[in-house]
Amino acid sequence: MRDPRRFGAKVYETLKDKTAEFVKRGFGAQKIAAAETRVGQSTISDYGVWSGGGADEMFMPVDVLADLLSASGDTTLLDHLAAFADCLVVQLPRGEPDELTERTILTSQDYSAMVGEVLASYGDKQLSPAEARAILSKIRTLMLDLASMAETVRSLAREGER
Repeated sequence: MRDPRRFGAKVYETLKDKTAEFVKRGFGAQKIAAAETRVGQSTISDYGVWSGGGADEMFMPVDVLADLLSASGDTTLLDHLAAFADCLVVQLPRGEPDELTERTILTSQDYSAMVGEVLASYGDKQLSPAEARAILSKIRTLMLDLASMAETVRSLAREGER
């Protein structure tokens, strides 16, 4: 009988290991994690154990993961899962309302400068690895600045609703 799973056993064993790591980092103990969701300590244990037995088929359901992510803020397991879809988990920075105007101006200037640099570097249709690293670093910084700005706007909107 063919194994209906997409990946080999090592991938699922690693998923179990990452689940155990997530619980340990986020809560320190399975009992504490279990208090934050609908399943008990032994089930939390089964989610992180690869033993060759029946627990190997048990993985953390998404609702339990959501409960534990919310309670712990730890993204260890989420980071691992995101990699399966070639994604990256980036925690949003906290935006400060007083920084909105200054940050907006600086971010706009940074964006203009970065686009100019990309266009200048790409003029010959080639980027060296060093040029690419420098530009990617600036893009990532800009993305975080924009995310912070978005969180500031979201925060201001929530305050306006009160």
